[in-house]
Amino acid sequence: MVRIRDVIQEFEAKFHPTELGAALAGRARGKAEWKVYGDGTRQCKVWLSGLTLSDGALLQLSVSGQPLAAILVRQGRSHYKRESERGENVPVVESRQVLQISYAGQVILEGELYPE
Repeated sequence: MVRIRDVIQEFEAKFHPTELGAALAGRARGKAEWKVYGDGTRQCKVWLSGLTLSDGALLQLSVSGQPLAAILVRQGRSHYKRESERGENVPVVESRQVLQISYAGQVILEGELYPE
């Protein structure tokens, strides 16, 4: 049985290579979604594709400069999903906060959250 929850707030960010990270990020792109539900739970999802990094490369996801998670590259892609309903850490976000993807300490992708 699928449970339907009311979404009361939703943010999205589209990732683009940074000027300094373009050499490492290649033609990488990505998207992030944050949802806040009526019951107060939150969910975040991040999808990245077109990465030129090798399998097993470790990326760092940050929200406004604060590290959130390490994510792995597999076949030029990376995916991250967390839900507070499951006890996982999903920070509260606001419009215009910047999400960053770093590799080896260098920001290679970033995107700004905006309401959907």
